[in-house]
Amino acid sequence: MRIFDLFKRKPSNELPAEVATAIEAAHIILRPHGEEGDIRAVVQVAGHRGGWIHSAEEDARHLAALWPELSPGQLARAHQFIAASVRQRYRNLDAEQQGTRVTYANRYSRTHYESGYGRK
Repeated sequence: MRIFDLFKRKPSNELPAEVATAIEAAHIILRPHGEEGDIRAVVQVAGHRGGWIHSAEEDARHLAALWPELSPGQLARAHQFIAASVRQRYRNLDAEQQGTRVTYANRYSRTHYESGYGRK
């Protein structure tokens, strides 16, 4: 091992800034009626035409077509970012369907307070 080998950059799965920014700004559109009657998520990456139905295979295929310089590890990381955005969109949809956001203010129960819980 030579001394200069210590200063070489090791390959990482870190995404380039422009890819991470485009994925963060991607539109996640939830569409009803998938093959099994479930909700499908359509992903549209900012700055690019078209979109695709979210899955690991489709994400990897479309991201590799958009950014051919990405390594397999970077493609997996980009898929994880998209999957996290889809999960957040599902959570927001659930909150919208319930009608109210859950906060400390609407979780408050006067009976719980008057029961003396936590007091001696």
